[in-house]
Amino acid sequence: GLAPLWNSTIRLVKGVQSDVASLPDRRSLEARTRSVARLGRAFPNRSLRRALQREAQVADSINRVFDSADVVLTPLCEALAPLVDDCPARGALRSLRAANTSAWLVPWNVTGQPALAVPMGLNDHNMPTSVHLAGRHNDEATLLALAAQIEATRPFPRWSPTPASN
Repeated sequence: GLAPLWNSTIRLVKGVQSDVASLPDRRSLEARTRSVARLGRAFPNRSLRRALQREAQVADSINRVFDSADVVLTPLCEALAPLVDDCPARGALRSLRAANTSAWLVPWNVTGQPALAVPMGLNDHNMPTSVHLAGRHNDEATLLALAAQIEATRPFPRWSPTPASN
């Protein structure tokens, strides 16, 4: 369902709102950060309370996968991260959409479960690629052991970034 995405979106925008409100000088923030904070103000505080109240139910639903699996493997990102200059400077929703290259991470962040990224190589643009592993609560040992096995079998190549061409 959409509960993990909704809960994490509410937490994100309300968190940005809270962080921005705590700053003594907000003028130096980018327009997109101020825009996300404004979006957070648009949601009543009860939206955050409801999201937090639903987290245990969301976690239970997500964790059913571990009835038949020890680890979940997902892509880390579905697309290349956009260059910051290519992200919209205005509009909270456009900025969130442009930055949403890691939607596979959301459920695990919401439920606070152990997760990690394992480098897998370079893509056609000479950028590193990774897979994402998530595990049961308090089972970091399984994830770390699996990541070590993957990295031993498929060592990450030496890499240095090449400047983006404009």
